[in-house]
Amino acid sequence: MPRTSYSFANLRSHTLEMRAMSASLMQAARPALADAFGLIDSYVAQIEALPVGLDRNVRLLAACKCSNHLYAAIQLVEAGMLVDAMLCARNALEVVAFHWLVILDPSAAQQFADHEKLRPVDVRKRLGGLGVDIRPLAELYSNYSAATHVGRDSDNVHSTPVSENAWELNFGGHHAPARQGDLLHLIPTLAHLFLTPIMIATTGPAPSSV
Repeated sequence: MPRTSYSFANLRSHTLEMRAMSASLMQAARPALADAFGLIDSYVAQIEALPVGLDRNVRLLAACKCSNHLYAAIQLVEAGMLVDAMLCARNALEVVAFHWLVILDPSAAQQFADHEKLRPVDVRKRLGGLGVDIRPLAELYSNYSAATHVGRDSDNVHSTPVSENAWELNFGGHHAPARQGDLLHLIPTLAHLFLTPIMIATTGPAPSSV
């Protein structure tokens, strides 16, 4: 039996097939996705209207980064590239936490401008010090890290069982409706989380839960 070729041309053909198979999932998720990106777009319009300054510019950059990570995750989910979609979701979580910090502690914007390293774990600790319960963010981040790092925890995302003792490697991604649906459901949640500190900043102290 000849081996399957994972050439670039075949991978591209496989991607088109995966997108076609995912069409119904995308259609079902479209309203929630459209609403989420509409909220980010409205936020960007509000920030663009502010006087030019460091805080404004850093918040716009954070919105751009978060939107791009989430949009890339959608494209990857549609193509069946689930691990890579999770990486984008994890990157978006880092931006969400940084954005929260900039809103609640504007000095973080200056640190960013001064090229100071703001490690995700340090950002979460500072948020905790401000009274924000960052456990939901930390748990999501930990889950995606486990699923994306090289190790046995991510094996079952890169392969599919075909018999009791045989697995098929998912070169170019694969169609997994349940997992794809879960990720498409999460992406709007992350977009809403991105905007959470605005509500915190305008309604009072940071809540005990996110």
